[in-house]
Amino acid sequence: MKRKRLSATLIAVLMIVCMVFVSCDNKDAKTNDASVASVQSESAPASYGGASAETGDSSSQGSESAQIGDSASAETGDSSSAQTSDSSTVTPAAHVHEFDYPQYNGEDDYFAMVKCNAVSCKAASRRESERTFEESFSYTFDEEKREEIEDDIKVLENVLDPESSDYVGAYDETLHAYVNPSELYDESRLFEKTYYKPFEDDLTYVITQYEVAYVYYCIFDGDKEWKAKYETISDYRTDIIAVYYTLFGKVHDTKYREYFFSAEDGWTKDDIDQALTMSEVYGNNEMIELNNRIDEIGVEFRDLSSSVVEDNKGSFKLVVPNLYSEFVEKNNQLAALAGYDNYVEYAYENVYGRDYTLSDARELRRYAKKYMKNVYKTIYEEYEKTYSTAISDKEERQLYNSLNNASIFKDKTATDYVGGYLKEMNITGAKKDMDYYYKANEMFKRGNYFVGDYAGAYSYWIDAEKTSAVYFGPSSYSGVFTFVHEFGHYCNSEYNQDADMSYDLLETHSQGNEMLFLTYLYKMIGEDHPKVFDKIESDELFNMCAISLIALAVDEFEEAIYLNVYTGDKYEDGITPDEYDDLFQTILNAYGIGDLNPLYWRYVVIESPCYYISYASSAIASLSIYAAAMKEVKKTGDFAQTRGKYYKLLTFTDDEANAYLDNSGRLVIKASYAETLAYAGLSSPFEEKCYRTLSSYFSNSSSTPIS
Repeated sequence: MKRKRLSATLIAVLMIVCMVFVSCDNKDAKTNDASVASVQSESAPASYGGASAETGDSSSQGSESAQIGDSASAETGDSSSAQTSDSSTVTPAAHVHEFDYPQYNGEDDYFAMVKCNAVSCKAASRRESERTFEESFSYTFDEEKREEIEDDIKVLENVLDPESSDYVGAYDETLHAYVNPSELYDESRLFEKTYYKPFEDDLTYVITQYEVAYVYYCIFDGDKEWKAKYETISDYRTDIIAVYYTLFGKVHDTKYREYFFSAEDGWTKDDIDQALTMSEVYGNNEMIELNNRIDEIGVEFRDLSSSVVEDNKGSFKLVVPNLYSEFVEKNNQLAALAGYDNYVEYAYENVYGRDYTLSDARELRRYAKKYMKNVYKTIYEEYEKTYSTAISDKEERQLYNSLNNASIFKDKTATDYVGGYLKEMNITGAKKDMDYYYKANEMFKRGNYFVGDYAGAYSYWIDAEKTSAVYFGPSSYSGVFTFVHEFGHYCNSEYNQDADMSYDLLETHSQGNEMLFLTYLYKMIGEDHPKVFDKIESDELFNMCAISLIALAVDEFEEAIYLNVYTGDKYEDGITPDEYDDLFQTILNAYGIGDLNPLYWRYVVIESPCYYISYASSAIASLSIYAAAMKEVKKTGDFAQTRGKYYKLLTFTDDEANAYLDNSGRLVIKASYAETLAYAGLSSPFEEKCYRTLSSYFSNSSSTPIS
C-alpha cells in the first residue's frame, strides 16, 4: 500500500501553482548588452515529442534562446541533419530515404540518429518511437469519474462519522494501543484496504490527471480547450486535497489511530502533529477559498503577454506587481491559518520539506555576496571575451550551434555528443546497476517525453505509471544542455522512484549532470576545437553562475516582500507594489549582478514561490562538481572519480544510514542535503570552504573577496 504519511513531494504537488518536481523558471536572465543567461526550467508536465523536423537555419532561436555571439548563431549543427522517421520532409524527386538503424547491446536503438544511406542525401533520422506511454497518459476526467470519486469519499466519510450507524468506533487509549499481531491490527488493515485505499487511489488519479492536463496545456500552449480542462482539474484537485487533509483528523479520532499513524508506516510524532494541524486548517472553507484564488492568480499570470509582464514604465507597469501583491497576501493568510508568521517559513518547512531554515539561507546568501562576486566577475569577463569572438571556420560554427542552439530532437550532431556522454555514464557496483544510455533509449522507445509550444522544460513523476514524463519546450528548451539537465532528474527517478528528496538535491542531480556533460565536451573537443569549447564553456558557466546569484536575489526579494521589510530607511514603512522593481535592482546590485535582468523576479515569483533558493544552492554545488571534474580531467584525461561522487547523489539511498524502506516498500530518506553531499565527498553550499574552493578555482586566487 502506498504510504499515507505526509510526503514533501505530495505536498509540493498539492500546494504549489504550476510547480513540479523542480522549479518553474522559464525566462532568460538578460544582461544590458542583450546577451542572455539562459536559465533552464522545469516546472510542469510534458508534451508531444519525437518528431524532429529538419535543421539548417530553420531551427534558429528566437527571443527565448540562449544565443550568444556571432551571426552564425542562427544556424544549427550540420545543416544537413535531421528529421526523424515520423516527420515529413522535403526530398529530391524520386528519392526514398533508407536508414540503417543501429542496435545497442543487442536491442533496437531508438535514441541514436543516422544519416540516409544515399551519399548525396543530407537527411538524418532516428527509429520511430513506439510511444506506448501515450496509451495510458491520457486525460479521462469527466463528470462521471467525478461522481465515482465522490461516492468513494462518501463511503469513507460515513464510516468515520460518529453520527453514522456504520461508525468504526472512537479511540480509547486503554483499549486501542498498537499491538502487532492482533485482531485490531488486522481490522485496521482491512479498514485501510476497504475504505481508505480507494480514496488514496482516487487522489493519485486526480493528481495524475492534473499533471496530464498541464502537460497538454503546455504542449498546446494557448489552446482554449486544454486550458479549460486544466482549470477544471486544478479546481477539483484543490477540493480533493482538502478532503485528504481533513481525513487525518477524522481517522485520528477513531480506534484505528495508532495503527493508521504507526511508526511501521513511517509516521513520526512531527508528521502526526503536522497532519493534524493541516487537517484543522483544511477543515474550514477559508483555506479552500484561498487555494482557489492562489490557483486563479497563477492562471491569470500565465495568460499575460510578455509585453505586459515586462512593462515597467507604461500603462501596464503595475499589473504584475499588483497581482503579486495579492498573491503574497493570500499566501501569507494561508500560512497564518497553519500557524506560521509568514509564507516563507511555511513554504520552507511544509511545501519543500527543507532540512535547513530561513536563517541558514541568509547565511548562504552572505557567503555568496562575500565570495561569488569575484567568481562571477571572472566568469563574466571570460564570457564577454568569447561572446565577441567569432568562429570563422564553417564546420566549427556548425559544431558550436549543434551544441549550443540546436534541438536534440532534430540535430544529429547534438544527439551524437549527448549519446557519447550517456554511454560513459554507468552506475555499477551499487544495489542497482544503471546504464544511462539504455535509460535514454528506453525513454525514446516508450515515448514518455513530450515536446510542445510552452517555453519551459520539466520532469513529472507519474505515480500511476511508476516512471517520469519529461517535457521540452521550443528553442533552447530542447537543446542539449536542457536535455541533459532533465535527464539528470529522470535518472534519479529511475533509481529512487518517487522517494521524497530535498529539492536542492534534485536540482543538483540535474545541474550537476550539466556540468559533467560540459567536462565531457572538454575531453572530446577541448583540444581539437578549443574556440568552440571555450565559447560553450563560457556560455554555460555564465548561465550557472548567473542563475545561482539571481536565484539568491529572488529568494532575498521574496523574503522582503512576504515579511514586508527590508534594510534601509526607504522601506521602513513597508514595501509597496510600485517599489518592487527598485527593490529587486537594489538586491541585484548587492550580489554584483546589477547588469542582469531587473524584471526577472516578475517571471518566477508567482509560478515558483519561495523555490529559488534550491536553484541557488544546487547551482553552487554543481559549480563545485565542475571544478573538481575539470581538475581531474586535465590531470588524468578522464573524470571517473568525480563521476563516481556524482553517482553517490543517487545511490546514497543504498546505505541504511541514509534511507530505509517502510512497511509498504516505499523509500524514506533520512539524510539531509548537506549530509548527502558529504556522503558523496562533495562540498556543501552551506559551508564557507565551498566558496573558497570556487574562488580559488575560477579566480586562481584566494585573495580577500570583494566587500
